[in-house]
Amino acid sequence: MKSQEKKIVIITGGTGFLGRALALHLKSRYQVILTGRNNALNEDTRKNTTCIVLPMDVTNIDSIRDTFAFYSPEFVIHAAATKYIHLAEEYPNECVDINIKGAQNIARVAFENKVKGVIGISTDKVNNMNSFYGLSKKVMENLYTLLDKEEGTRFTCVRLGNLAWSTGSVFPIWKEMLETTNQIQTTGYEMKRFFTRIDEALNLITMTMNNLSLTGGNIVCASVKVAQMKHVLDDFIKFFGGTYTKVSKRRGESFKEIMINEDEAPYTVELTINHSKFFLIDKRKLQSPQKIYMVTTEEQQEMNRTEIRNLINKMSL
Repeated sequence: MKSQEKKIVIITGGTGFLGRALALHLKSRYQVILTGRNNALNEDTRKNTTCIVLPMDVTNIDSIRDTFAFYSPEFVIHAAATKYIHLAEEYPNECVDINIKGAQNIARVAFENKVKGVIGISTDKVNNMNSFYGLSKKVMENLYTLLDKEEGTRFTCVRLGNLAWSTGSVFPIWKEMLETTNQIQTTGYEMKRFFTRIDEALNLITMTMNNLSLTGGNIVCASVKVAQMKHVLDDFIKFFGGTYTKVSKRRGESFKEIMINEDEAPYTVELTINHSKFFLIDKRKLQSPQKIYMVTTEEQQEMNRTEIRNLINKMSL
């Protein structure tokens, strides 16, 4: 039933790693409604979070309308996505349906129900134009920032690095490889990657929700360190055992990651709220003088080995 005391937040993709973590983080202040397509995962998530979990398909606008009409959410955190890079290349129509059409459906129903704010969860992969997954999330970002109006529903996006231990990320994939064959197959130990801890992601998303007058119409980017994948692999093996071997790069992967590209940099500022640093991309406001000149894995500060070990040691929820 709808709570009369707490404002309602609907989280799409609520059975995923981030969705469950957000539910636990927000449920003391909001009535959290989680949604997902898999009823087995829905039931497991309900038990683990004690939140309401509903079957809702973001590719079906009527399914969204039913949920929004009943619960009248104040906020929507749109985390539902197909995010496996190689599967997006193999099944591009599925990627379009979920990542683009799904985001559009959420926006349309949010307008219909006068939702206060919609926060789309994005990724640093948006600046890899060789990745169909990254391209689909770039479309979501552009759609949401263009739809934002100061009078009415506010739209914003939060761009994260690789979320450690999230479903489909390298840590659970590596762990499964070790449990199956005792060997990790890596496509690039020489690569560097942005990593976002779950507590960093939760704080950034919450800050974005609480400051829509600042973040609305903009892209909020995590200000995080990078990790040399060889060091991550070495410490992962030390922690779990086994070995690793190099295999060919998969289609859609890139050698480096770009959190903020050359075109975005002139519109970007670095801000601090509640002791948390982040980048804000506001395409409506050219920064003069320009202070940010791209943010990539080649220039950002690297994690030390203690930080990498702490990242590995913090298992999934």
